[in-house]
Amino acid sequence: MSDVSINAENFCKRLKIFFEDWQNNEKKNVWGETDTVVIFTGSSSTTIRYMKSISLQLWLFGYELPDTIMIFHKDSRELRVLGSATKANLLAPLTEPAAKEANIKLLIERMAKGDEGISQVRQFISSHVPSSSSGVASLPNEKHEGRTAAAASAAVSSSSSAPIIDASPAIAHLLAVKDAQELLNVKKAAMLASKVVKDWLVPLLEEGKRLRHSRLSDMAEGIITEPSRIHVKLRPENCEIAYQPIFQSGGNFDLRFAAVSDDQALASEGVVIVALGARYSNYCSNISRSFFVNATKRQESQYRALLAAQEAAIKALKVGAPLTDPMDAAIEALKQAGEPDLVSHLGKNVGHGIGLELRESAWQLKSSSSSSSNNNNSSNNNNNNNSNGPVFKAGMVFNVCVGLTGLEEPEASDPKAKKYSLQIADTVIVAPDAAKPAEVATNFMNKGWSDVNFEEEKDEDEDDEDDGDRTRG
Repeated sequence: MSDVSINAENFCKRLKIFFEDWQNNEKKNVWGETDTVVIFTGSSSTTIRYMKSISLQLWLFGYELPDTIMIFHKDSRELRVLGSATKANLLAPLTEPAAKEANIKLLIERMAKGDEGISQVRQFISSHVPSSSSGVASLPNEKHEGRTAAAASAAVSSSSSAPIIDASPAIAHLLAVKDAQELLNVKKAAMLASKVVKDWLVPLLEEGKRLRHSRLSDMAEGIITEPSRIHVKLRPENCEIAYQPIFQSGGNFDLRFAAVSDDQALASEGVVIVALGARYSNYCSNISRSFFVNATKRQESQYRALLAAQEAAIKALKVGAPLTDPMDAAIEALKQAGEPDLVSHLGKNVGHGIGLELRESAWQLKSSSSSSSNNNNSSNNNNNNNSNGPVFKAGMVFNVCVGLTGLEEPEASDPKAKKYSLQIADTVIVAPDAAKPAEVATNFMNKGWSDVNFEEEKDEDEDDEDDGDRTRG
């Protein structure tokens, strides 16, 4: 970490926002009656993972700090940090600006190595988490690896007689609205993801290449992490996948982010679904498109209805409107498109918040009926709710994803094409006022019928990886 530094201006601004959000009496429904917050991380990992503790570190510092403990004190406006000597040196230049710009005392302790360091973790928490605290907020449901995290978890549980309150809803609320720099990172990630589909995948589909789904996934990852291959001018060191790219066709469809691209070749008929997400400077984007090869009229009608539903959902992202509006609008759009039977094939929501985490689950776009039931059974709702629940705010970002599962086309000539799903997803930014439309950050890849439909005449001499050329329309 000797070659990196933390943006002091961003750190001070966001640390100040943290304390203001916490100290605002109107927001006790997310922070509860807490005066101490303890956040810790465990060992580093090469796998993709999304955790509130890591997201908070990225938001404050711009970097993940493994094996680090942070203790926030509301009344004294202090942030105490225990970490390795390297991390302490990285944070040291922030102490003076934190005091001057945010009126917050930043206190840093260096953690010793080995068993001495583990003992120091216990002592650090027991010394700075008051036994008489009115409430301690932490992240008890997170599962970290390593001795530091294990020691911290045990120490938090035993240090105070006050109840441990889950800080997840409060951190989700804190990170929901993105500032200008965050939105720029989201837009860069979204541009990259949509250009991968437009400039790499679409030409491949036009050529009729029948590559394996798993190979396509690996190829897409390589392009996201090396964007110059599609002439996108972004710093490659800031470009990552948000999840393993997903390619599906031939009757086997799973619309979850956890879906795995199998070793089957792209189907020569029916539906092809691609879903991929890019990260830029830790901020996520997502795009999904459904493509068709020799589609039937029935499939065209279903797709047009799905597109109308997704566009209606996007239009419903307006400042001050309830988060239930997009799904209600999508359902109504399916009915207006003459496809009311498709409503039963919709998922449980039409998207969710996105940012430092791929899925900000506190901000799901559910229907008004399901949200009303959930709100009646919950005493810890998000702040700034109206009677219908949480509302949209300027600068929020959403993955607006409308999917249909369990569809069938008996007229398909290929048996594998008879069962299919459909999905359209875009990364969308809520505009500053309700009179302006939401910004679709992934709009580099169009989604009209002529953009996703391919007509192909089978070549009698086709091989496994190459069909005849296709035309879109």
